Amino acid sequence: MSLDMQSFASALKQHYTSDRIENMVYADNPLLAMIPKMEQFGGKNLPIPIIYGNPQGRSAVFATAQANKTNSQLKDFVLTRNQDYALASISNEVLEASRGNANAFMEAATVEIDGAIQSATRSLAIALYGTGSGSIGRVSNSSFATTVLQLSEAGDVTNFEVGMSLVVSATDGAGTVRSGTLDVVGVDRDLGQVTMSGNLSAGISAIAQNDYVFVEGDYDAKVKGLRAWLPDSAPTSSPFFSVNRTSDVTRLAGIRFDGSAMPIEEALISAAARVAREGGKPTHRSE
Repeated sequence: MSLDMQSFASALKQHYTSDRIENMVYADNPLLAMIPKMEQFGGKNLPIPIIYGNPQGRSAVFATAQANKTNSQLKDFVLTRNQDYALASISNEVLEASRGNANAFMEAATVEIDGAIQSATRSLAIALYGTGSGSIGRVSNSSFATTVLQLSEAGDVTNFEVGMSLVVSATDGAGTVRSGTLDVVGVDRDLGQVTMSGNLSAGISAIAQNDYVFVEGDYDAKVKGLRAWLPDSAPTSSPFFSVNRTSDVTRLAGIRFDGSAMPIEEALISAAARVAREGGKPTHRSE
């Protein structure tokens, strides 16, 4: 009998690539990268004053202008902080065993600590598009005797990672979360589906279609993002960082333009014209 690969396997060496291990987690966060960072935020809060109207003591008749004098219109958004934590835990044995190129492809400390930092970064990047409620998707399922959570918007699948612990709520903030949690064990990024650690109805008994999905602990606890500063509908008198924005909703809460009934090109032109009318100069586009 000749010596074959199976018989000689114990004497063969393994070869390893010298290339670094590829990190497939989302790396680019364009909006977060563009926004200026204030790294020294001490004290109780941070007032951001703005002028949204000029004095209106003006007329072609001097006496009328004098009689109708008004003052400048000013507001100050009083910003406060939000907390967000990402933790890493490494056993000492793994820490020591992974030191140096001869012992491991990468050091455990680098993997876990950099990964935790990246998780915190992704959390902030996602929140910058939201309202502050913390929702990262919405339930599309009509049946819940399944481990598969179907998202209403397939694109929201980028907000999910294996290992997340999730809760749901009937409201996108300003309410309560339903009892129970489920852990993510799989993500289908083509179909916009998230596989959970158990049946949806068993993990969260009252889960319902159109519920909003949150990482456990995030409900109403995230930074106020674009959809808070530039809400989908005109804001009410409820204070936003101490400001009632109803006195001039465009200057204090952004522009709303519905081009859904128009051809795409016409909608873009009309939207650009609307922005230009208010003195805006778009420099970036959303993907």
